[in-house]
Amino acid sequence: MTVFNAFLKVLKKNLVTVIVYTVIFVVFAGINTSTSETSSDFVSTKHDIYVINNDKGSAISDNLEKYLSENTNVVDIKDDEESIKDALFYRRIVYVVEIPNGYGDSVLHGNALSVETRKTESYSSALVDMMLKRYLRVQTASASMYDEEDIVIHTINSTLEDSTEVEMISALDTNSLSKVRGFFDFSAYSVTACIVFIICIVLSSFNDINIRKRTVIGSISAEKYTLLLMISCCTYALVVWLFFTGLVIGMSGTVMLTPRGGIYIMNLFIFSMTVLSMAYFLASIITNKDAVNGIVNVIALGSAFLCGAFVPREYLPDFVLKIAHILPAYWFIDSNDRLAEIETVTLDSLVPVFINMAVMFGFIVVFITVSVIINKKKQKIS
Repeated sequence: MTVFNAFLKVLKKNLVTVIVYTVIFVVFAGINTSTSETSSDFVSTKHDIYVINNDKGSAISDNLEKYLSENTNVVDIKDDEESIKDALFYRRIVYVVEIPNGYGDSVLHGNALSVETRKTESYSSALVDMMLKRYLRVQTASASMYDEEDIVIHTINSTLEDSTEVEMISALDTNSLSKVRGFFDFSAYSVTACIVFIICIVLSSFNDINIRKRTVIGSISAEKYTLLLMISCCTYALVVWLFFTGLVIGMSGTVMLTPRGGIYIMNLFIFSMTVLSMAYFLASIITNKDAVNGIVNVIALGSAFLCGAFVPREYLPDFVLKIAHILPAYWFIDSNDRLAEIETVTLDSLVPVFINMAVMFGFIVVFITVSVIINKKKQKIS
């Protein structure tokens, strides 16, 4: 209890800072809620795709390219494999369509070559996929009825011109998910600041030479003392996680009472533990307690700006996102963004999220291992 009481005393002295970070979160989350528009109407959106037409000059192939350009936003990117993969990975595009050479002739002869596609795991790419498949079905039916190219193209276009009134009976609540995504993305800053600041202050206080001397001559063994200190730190991190989870649930409503909401909460838990291990590592290398506040601001604000907590990642330059890969917040925010785009929550659709969680576990192992090595060297020196 002595160690735990000492932890609470240090926490109470710095409670104002924790409250400030919490207020910042609530204010920005409230702004995010008030500025989000609530709408259940269907709005046709042109999604970003990339088209590779290897059969230019063929009326059939050119008509397919024209159809895609009219119904999607065809993005102009560098035509090489690495650029295409990067564009898909960073969500600059959600879909790639490649029309093979000789495609137009193959359609007219009844043995159409396959149109190659690549896509992201998102509802946007699913909509583009449905649009393309509809076109190809109409094209196949038209080519089976007519032999002349002009008539086939006319039939395709006239059929696809027929509009349909859309009634949404089941769809993602994109408005609510956008809010939840914003809450969790911004929590990366507040959780990092709250945990790193307090843990670094506490551990720096306990590492003071006078306190260490008292500990050595005290009745508590060094092993028990370290264990109690770690339990206190973990307890604090759990309280922070529970507190911010409760805030998000209170502001988000029933959308959090779903499997998707559970994954969001689990993702925040793993991130909180990652931040705790990072704080433990920082405390092992910080020798000046007065420098903690500055270091926390650099870590928390730097992570927030680089990884997309403040500015959506689609607006960040590529080189910034590549740098952000070395920070735990990047993988946490990437999972939040992917969860908001998944149409149906299944084990297959959650694979990228689980990979991100595994990466955060990797950070935990690295931070703890390095911290233990540093602390052992300090003990030998002292």
